[in-house]
Amino acid sequence: MKKLFILIISLFYYSCSDLFLTEKIIECNIDEPEYTFDSDIKPIIDQYCISCHRSNYSAANLNLSEYNQFNISKYFVPGDTTQGEILNRINDKNDPMPPIWVGTMDENSIQIIKKWILECAIEN
Repeated sequence: MKKLFILIISLFYYSCSDLFLTEKIIECNIDEPEYTFDSDIKPIIDQYCISCHRSNYSAANLNLSEYNQFNISKYFVPGDTTQGEILNRINDKNDPMPPIWVGTMDENSIQIIKKWILECAIEN
């Protein structure tokens, strides 16, 4: 009887597991984004990031050479600037990206990246 009870509870739990998901789902319905990867983000990456994060050499296993190289779930969440590592690393006061020896990213570039993410990180 105890095994049956555990089986029933387990089946219920797994059948309702989507109720317990904590991942935030963002609706991305931007008709005309102000910023896109190809025209606005890629030049920033080329200026500040590509020397260390390119296809044939990728520091921290992060290749930023092309849009499809981003790991969306880890590095940014389209439509949400509070999740993902890109903005956290750029704004990290103790260990910023890009490193100080490359040159600090200017505030305008940071705001463009932020707005691009909020606009759901459109490729082109």
